[in-house]
Amino acid sequence: MHAFLLRFLFLRLFSAIAGYVAALWPNYRLARYCAAPQYGFDLNHAARPGEPVSVHTARQGVRVTRGRDWKWGGQDGGGRTGVLVRPVSLEPKWVTWEVEWCDGSRSCYRVGHNTWDLQVGLCWCTSRLQQHRVVPAVRAAH
Repeated sequence: MHAFLLRFLFLRLFSAIAGYVAALWPNYRLARYCAAPQYGFDLNHAARPGEPVSVHTARQGVRVTRGRDWKWGGQDGGGRTGVLVRPVSLEPKWVTWEVEWCDGSRSCYRVGHNTWDLQVGLCWCTSRLQQHRVVPAVRAAH
């Protein structure tokens, strides 16, 4: 209990500078990061496999698979992985992203608020011969 209280007080003092936060990592490394609009943000949300790709997590190079709103048949090569290439257009409710699939084909898909054609994938093919299959997401009943 005493060690926890000292650690808590140290974290409070360490992050007392306006615009910064302190993070104590699992390996007990303590670090300070910018966390204010005037200074910028050192930390970003890291999307985990299986999470829907959103406008906040979509970045060039993110590995993806078909998501819960998938309606594009076998365009992904039958459930294989792809990678986000670039945003193509901005619509009122979503952003359209170009995806390169494992077989080299490219198509565009919706990424947005309550529209998830894609979810974060597990792996990316390093060659055209190495084909990874994943289980597509199932849409929850409302």
